[in-house]
Amino acid sequence: MRYCVFVLLLLLAGCGGGDGSGSKPGPKAVSASAILEQQGGIANANGGAPVMLTISGKITFERYAPTAFGLAAAAPRNAAFVLVEFVEHGTLSSSVATSVNTDANGDYTATFSTDKDFFVRARAQFSAASLNCRVLHTQMNTPIVHAASSAVVNRALGSQTVNVNADLAMPHLRGGAFAALDTARELAQSAAYTGSPALGTLDLYWAAGNLGTSFMRDLASQPVAINATRFVNAGALGQPGIEISGGRWNDVANTDHDEFDQSVLAHEFVHFLMRTQSRDNNWGGAHNGEAFTPNAAYGEGLPTGLGNALLGSKDYIDTTGLPSGTTSAIFTFDCENPSFVPGVPSAVSGVSGYQSEFAVAAVVWDLIDGSAGGPASSDGDPVAITPASFLASFYALRTRNGTFNIAYLATLLQQLIDDAQLSSGNANTLVTPHNAAFPPAGADNWPPVLAALGTVNGSLDASTGPGATPANSEIGASANACFHLTLAAPQSVTFNLTATPGTYNADQHRTDVYVYDLGNALLGGASGLNAAKSVTLSLPAGDFLIRVHHAAPNAAPVTFNLTLP
Repeated sequence: MRYCVFVLLLLLAGCGGGDGSGSKPGPKAVSASAILEQQGGIANANGGAPVMLTISGKITFERYAPTAFGLAAAAPRNAAFVLVEFVEHGTLSSSVATSVNTDANGDYTATFSTDKDFFVRARAQFSAASLNCRVLHTQMNTPIVHAASSAVVNRALGSQTVNVNADLAMPHLRGGAFAALDTARELAQSAAYTGSPALGTLDLYWAAGNLGTSFMRDLASQPVAINATRFVNAGALGQPGIEISGGRWNDVANTDHDEFDQSVLAHEFVHFLMRTQSRDNNWGGAHNGEAFTPNAAYGEGLPTGLGNALLGSKDYIDTTGLPSGTTSAIFTFDCENPSFVPGVPSAVSGVSGYQSEFAVAAVVWDLIDGSAGGPASSDGDPVAITPASFLASFYALRTRNGTFNIAYLATLLQQLIDDAQLSSGNANTLVTPHNAAFPPAGADNWPPVLAALGTVNGSLDASTGPGATPANSEIGASANACFHLTLAAPQSVTFNLTATPGTYNADQHRTDVYVYDLGNALLGGASGLNAAKSVTLSLPAGDFLIRVHHAAPNAAPVTFNLTLP
């Protein structure tokens, strides 16, 4: 998820906006034929004896490459493992032969008999490395998978070569769909190892200048326009997905495109791995590099470090615009040399250690770089865990019940130690430059334990962050107090939360309480304008994350007490 600010390393991607001359138009559906039909040519008369043909060719796509200065000029790429269809001319779905898939070089071959002229169509979907992935055009009344097609193929000409290229012509920018798909394919293959779990299905939602149409609806049944790139647990079609920014509807060439930004997509792909294969106790929110709760720093920092490691590139690059317009870099981050902002990471800024997403990204990168099959290392750090070994331990967090079982960076480090992939001393060596220690010391032992019977007191201030950093009202360390509750047996638990400033004002002092399980499911909570609130939940045996959130719109410092009677 990238950001919509000083950078957003990840919640990401472009901010929306109007054209300044009036209201945004309502959603307009692109016709299926505009995406799926043949691209020219004249068919012969139908009928006649069937002809046995061997049709072969190559499927390619054009993509822009991200650089520290913006997107570079287009270059052709081979479309590996994509679906190839043979469709009767003048139709959108009548097949004349069984579909095939390209090989790793984008080549395909099919032998079949037909008495109809036809065209060859490549779909932006693949099945490889245990991942089924497709790019769904978001500006459709009925969802379809993006495609690129040939002109009519005349059967009377016999066996022949038919190449198909997904180009970068507007308005459909077909190459963008295949570029996003190819990044997902590369990541899935990089994440595959002997014994790795099946990744299942991942839907990518994208269209150039998307306005949103009927199949993409929010909870209020309004069309969804994708203005920011983000992972979703369940997309419009009910499966894990990544919504990808494709530029603003009225200024496509000069606004944010993430279909070409591989590290942005890699970040979201690792969110997919975290949620489906590992553990992520981050409730989520926008972020700009300020101090987070340790679970949020891990939840946003690890996808950057691991995503770039899977790509084999230390440089996270988020661009805006296209070469046909004005392109530049919104944000760059060097995972190997993370001091990219003055004072970060540092004690001066307060964004350091287990609260820093950028420190987490750098540590995760250093865990893998220099290993066999991993990216190169240039800083001489002493750790080099192979991607396969790292991923095995990363996935083991899903069922972890030991020390640090609410996921943050220390949890990952301890799992790697438990799996004999890392020593405690080397873990400390990696985190020390970021003003942290391993094993964690003091407040870095997170979150503090909450007894099943007892009271805790605390203070919050969502109006300011630690040191010189801004506050983050959703995942910021100053806006949230977190606690770890362990129940040995199923029981009913009452949570009483009271804001206790000298004079209570909901606009300034509102605090809410939420309860999550280790799978990041919200089990319940109490919210509202009153100073005191209570919720009783029937909870199973196990471990829980309790969150006290300073939710006041015009926050001022507040004290609170949380009681479990």
